[in-house]
Amino acid sequence: MPEARRAGVRDCIEKVRADFGALLGDETTVADLAALEIPALCLAGDESPAATRRIAEIIADAIPGARGERFADAGHMGPLTHPGEVNGAIRKFLRFPSADHDDAIAYTPMTARAA
Repeated sequence: MPEARRAGVRDCIEKVRADFGALLGDETTVADLAALEIPALCLAGDESPAATRRIAEIIADAIPGARGERFADAGHMGPLTHPGEVNGAIRKFLRFPSADHDDAIAYTPMTARAA
């Protein structure tokens, strides 16, 4: 690996360690997810690792009324590699967060709420 790349890895290794620590220490259960009463959108790419796709499916299936969406040809970094598709799904979800509602639900961006 080129030295410049190795330096980049060294610079972010503490963040990676912290992320894995948080992930492995998370005690959220499927029952916890099933108790949520919030709109949820779970996204995954068809090219993401199988474990990542499965986790997204489990979460989408567990949260009542959650929507799950997969993107063809997208991997784990779909928001960066397929921003139009991912942003389109998010925009659609924010307009109609629940599959049980056909009417548009007004969404106010966080920046507008602070004003």
